[in-house]
Amino acid sequence: MSNTKENLATLFAALSMLWCLNALHSEEGLPTPSKEAKDGIVEMTPTLRMDMKNKQVVLDAEIVLTQGPLELLLCPKRTKEHEAILAADIAPRSFQLALLGVGAEPGAPALFEPEYKPPRGQPIEIFVEWEEMGQKKRANARDWIRHPKDAGGAEPLKAEFVFAGSRFIRIPGEERARWLGDDGDVVCVSNFPGSIIDVDIKSTNANEGLLFEAWTERIPPKGTKVKVFFVPTKEMEKKTEKEPKAS
Repeated sequence: MSNTKENLATLFAALSMLWCLNALHSEEGLPTPSKEAKDGIVEMTPTLRMDMKNKQVVLDAEIVLTQGPLELLLCPKRTKEHEAILAADIAPRSFQLALLGVGAEPGAPALFEPEYKPPRGQPIEIFVEWEEMGQKKRANARDWIRHPKDAGGAEPLKAEFVFAGSRFIRIPGEERARWLGDDGDVVCVSNFPGSIIDVDIKSTNANEGLLFEAWTERIPPKGTKVKVFFVPTKEMEKKTEKEPKAS
C-alpha cells in the first residue's frame, strides 16, 4: 500500500512539474487530472485515463470513417474526421501529457528540411476494444489500416507507431511560442510536423500520394463506441551521432 502511495505521489509531482514547464510557453498551460487516482487509474478528462498499474493510456472514442484514404488513425472531434478512422472528445495537450504520465518517452516528429528524417520515439502499441452482439472484441489498430488496393494492399500496416511528441516553435512576429499539437494531429499515418504519435516511416500527407486507407471489411460500423489502449512497448532506440573525424 505504501508503495502505491509513493508511486502516486511521484506521479502527481511529475505532472505538476510538466504543467509548470509547459505553462511557460502557453497562456493556458496543460491540464491537470480531474479526479484522484483510484485502483491505479488517473482520470485526466471524462474520456481520457492513465492506467498506472498497466502503464497504458485509455481513451474513449468513436468510429467516424470506415472507407477511404487516411492521414490519421485518430483525431479530436470536429477536426479531421474526413481522413481519420477514430475521433475522440479530447484536447491534444491532455493526450500528450497522459503518455508522459505513464512513462512513454517522446522522440521527435518528422523533419522535412534540410533533409527528411522519419519520426522517432518510443514504440506505442494501439489496441481497440468494442462490443458486438453482446461480446467484447479487441483488435490491433494496425489491422484496420492497409495500403490501397490499387497498390496491391492485402496486409495490415506494418510500420510501428512511435511517440514522436509534439513541440513548440517560435514564429517570427508572434509573441508566444506555438504548440503544433493544437493542429489536431494526434495519431497519424501521414507525417506531420506536429504529430503526437506517428508512423516510423516516410509517409506523405499530400492527398494525391497518401500511402494508407481504411480496411473497410475489418472495421465496425460508423458510430460504434470504442476504447483505445495506448501501450508503450520497448524502450526507444538510442541513436547517437558519430563525432566527425579530425582532418
